[in-house]
Amino acid sequence: MKKIHYSSPARLPGRRNGPGFTLIELLVVIAIIAILAAMLLPVLSRAKAKGKQASCMNNLKQLSTALTMYVSDHSVYPYTGNFESGGLWYTSLLPFLGNNKKVLDCAEYKGRSGFWWSQNVIFYFGGSYGYNGFGTRSLRYSYRSDDELLGLGGDRSYVTQLAFKPLNESKVRHPANMIAMGDSLMMTFGVNGYILNLKDGKDPKSVRHGKGLNMAFCDGHVEFQERTLWFAPNQEARRRWNNDHEPHRETWFDLDEEEEDSQ
Repeated sequence: MKKIHYSSPARLPGRRNGPGFTLIELLVVIAIIAILAAMLLPVLSRAKAKGKQASCMNNLKQLSTALTMYVSDHSVYPYTGNFESGGLWYTSLLPFLGNNKKVLDCAEYKGRSGFWWSQNVIFYFGGSYGYNGFGTRSLRYSYRSDDELLGLGGDRSYVTQLAFKPLNESKVRHPANMIAMGDSLMMTFGVNGYILNLKDGKDPKSVRHGKGLNMAFCDGHVEFQERTLWFAPNQEARRRWNNDHEPHRETWFDLDEEEEDSQ
């Protein structure tokens, strides 16, 4: 019987056999993936940062809610620091948070946290949030009298006769427009302070969420703004720091800057 032989088809130039990629096609695919990744990574990074900012706002919302509960129970605001009992302002709020210390940690904060108290001295290491203890008089880290108290609470000294009195809730004229606490600021000696000092707010290093900071108010709501807007030298911004809702221009340290009066 005669055998029939089949010959394979001729291989045409530029044509390949089988389903595989050529090297050039593989490189093109890799290049396309790299371009897409370069386009998507900044978007994902911004989305991650927004998520951390939202988490921080949630922490401050819980802290400000605890503050309103504390004031409701005691009719006064917490001290900024209590050197008699060894606690900071947020120590007073923890019982109203079920002692959940996780709300004290902003996801974007990378510094040290906490403090140590010994023999009427508080050794502070840093933290995520600061308290508006002295309002626009917060241009230094020590204060002499209750007359300087434009914020929510001075320090409780272990020497009773030198201690500030706690601020009565009736002293806050406009709770919905008074800053209570917010993202902590880099102090001049390199620690994020437990007190919001306006002079520290001038430092560009005092930013955490892009160019801005989260702040909680006495009525419990939270806002986000660029850092420069929180510390702007105008009446509208400065009123928000003081319990009497007055700008107290005599306390401003940046008098050489252009004043933008707000009615």
